[in-house]
Amino acid sequence: MTAVAPTEAAAMEYIASDGAEALSREQFDDFYNRTAPALRAYIRRVSGNAAAADDLL
Repeated sequence: MTAVAPTEAAAMEYIASDGAEALSREQFDDFYNRTAPALRAYIRRVSGNAAAADDLL
């Protein structure tokens, strides 16, 4: 039996039901812009593959 990936709406509903507060688009963009460069560098260093790091982000 194969697991089915949840839809985006189902994922957001799950997150909201956990008591977590959803980020606005502006808050998410700010978070992403602050964290993506370091995360990309880490993925590149661990995988040894810049293209893989770009694909994952």
